[in-house]
Amino acid sequence: MAVKASSSVKKRKIKRIDAVVNEFDNGSVISKKKKSKVPSIPPKSVKELNAIFDEVYKQNETLYQIFHMAALTGLRFSDASWLTVEDFYDNEVGKFVDSFSLSQQKTCNMAITRLTKKRLKEKGVDQLSEAEIKAIESRAKKGSMVTIFVNDEMREIVQNVMDKRKITAGLLFPNKHHFSENLPISTNGANNILKKVKLKLGLNYPLSTHSFRKFFANAVMRGGCTPEKVRDLLGQKSLDATTLYVSSEEEELRSAVGQLSYNQ
Repeated sequence: MAVKASSSVKKRKIKRIDAVVNEFDNGSVISKKKKSKVPSIPPKSVKELNAIFDEVYKQNETLYQIFHMAALTGLRFSDASWLTVEDFYDNEVGKFVDSFSLSQQKTCNMAITRLTKKRLKEKGVDQLSEAEIKAIESRAKKGSMVTIFVNDEMREIVQNVMDKRKITAGLLFPNKHHFSENLPISTNGANNILKKVKLKLGLNYPLSTHSFRKFFANAVMRGGCTPEKVRDLLGQKSLDATTLYVSSEEEELRSAVGQLSYNQ
């Protein structure tokens, strides 16, 4: 007879911190592993990256361009999808820039939330003045800036978009769907396409929009960048966050363990 859960369920602490044990009054025990978010993994090589690009291109050319740019800049999808012509091209002088800076959306929003909570607690109030809110937003924006160094491959992507769409300003990668109002494709929409690509290519690791930011981090690390330089290129504040991006790839770790043998 199945045991039904009730208000009398007790939760016990156990040594396995990634598990929860439910103990019922009748003595039966159900143990299950805690669910945790699976981090995305970058493509394992340039060849695999381009195979992913090819499959994405077949389904959505604009999305391919965003992923390509994310892998070249290290930007999050939320920032890469909102890039503009003016970021890369100076219309006044008629040429591409060597670099530009932008405020990272996620970093800025997190800073606004953190600084607002801190200020509210300090003042002991429930609401801040408009001037204080603007000051916090300005501080968060400055603290979330990252510099993007423009290379020839980025210029080629931008030039192709400008030529094809016949534009000299505005969003580079608007969603072409008629209901999108020319706004960028959503992260959920992008990840749905990546799920199909993962299945088509038989990839055995978590692939998401964040995989291309991580690929950038590992690529510049292999190119000779120190962790500190990778941190700065990603616009991060902590080396702890950077190490999550440039840690050894699973296949390298698997190979290292696979070679172990203590048999005489």
